Amino acid sequence: MQLHIKLVLIPLILSLNIQNYVSMNRKTIAEKTRKFLSTALVYGIVIYTLHTLESKGIYCLNFSYGTATVITPDGKTLIKGDEGIKFRDIASGETIRSLEGYFFNVNQVDVSPDGKTLVGSINSEYGDEQAAQIYRWDLVSGKQISPLKGHKDHVYTFAFSPDSKIMVSGSADNTVKIWDLASGKEIRTLSGHHGNLRQVAITKDGQTIVSAEIDGFIKLWDITTGKEKRTITDRVRIKSFNITPDSQTIIVNRYDETIKSWNISTGQQISILKNQSNIKVSGSAISLDGKTLFTASNNKTIRVWDIASGQEVRNIKVDSDVISVGVNPDGKTLVGSGSDKKIRFWDIASGQNIRTFCE
Repeated sequence: MQLHIKLVLIPLILSLNIQNYVSMNRKTIAEKTRKFLSTALVYGIVIYTLHTLESKGIYCLNFSYGTATVITPDGKTLIKGDEGIKFRDIASGETIRSLEGYFFNVNQVDVSPDGKTLVGSINSEYGDEQAAQIYRWDLVSGKQISPLKGHKDHVYTFAFSPDSKIMVSGSADNTVKIWDLASGKEIRTLSGHHGNLRQVAITKDGQTIVSAEIDGFIKLWDITTGKEKRTITDRVRIKSFNITPDSQTIIVNRYDETIKSWNISTGQQISILKNQSNIKVSGSAISLDGKTLFTASNNKTIRVWDIASGQEVRNIKVDSDVISVGVNPDGKTLVGSGSDKKIRFWDIASGQNIRTFCE
């Protein structure tokens, strides 16, 4: 809100041209002052109205630069990377905390399962050295912890182990690194990819690291030994993937807009969801029971799929294209980010929108 007011007042102040007041009589000065105050009042009403609409999630001013968001494990707070890192209370939509710094454009954030540690990476405008680091904060104290250093190029993805003791990261240097979070030291580097890492994850059972490069190669690694278990080769470039809670299935969003799944234990293909080629899938999430897949689409819907049958069972209508989608840790609420800069929440059982606020 302060930024918006400053942007309005600067041209108004300049328009006064104070030097001209010296040669003006009282009547002219009064007339100039009246016009200025009238203009300021109109601007003030406009800004107040826009701010009110924004606070209610009706209209969002496009001053948001970041795209990275995550919900804390207790399901109460949404953390967004932007001009610094901001914490939003989900119930009220209000900003309740921020971690300031030079982190103008955060491209990824995540919170450890125990809710104690926040990690983030930044875009390349700060230079390769800074973009190759993983930044950490203690969420209890709000203080920054020493960053994780070791990658030689931009870090695009990371994931925590279920016990919050280990983290894995993927980089444009084509490597996956395993980190001990207590010491901040690298445990080992996993090599074998030949392209930028699109995403990394650790299965819920804590046994397997899954890494995917954009060119269609998915590797499975033993988290204890670092040995490669197998490579799943796809012929289509990969956007992102999800792993079912039972740690048995990986579901992949592909650039041909189909969704394909494989069995993690055997590496065998299970199914392919026949999404329409003209409907782009920009993100996906799996329900906590592992039975349902939600996909964010560019046709103003969130599509709901039965994983077992591969059939679309319903869709949720949205007022804008949906950029990303996730399931709140409570398992009952779906959250989506729209192209209109709004964050919406839906009741999963009914599909009803229960809350909306601006990013």
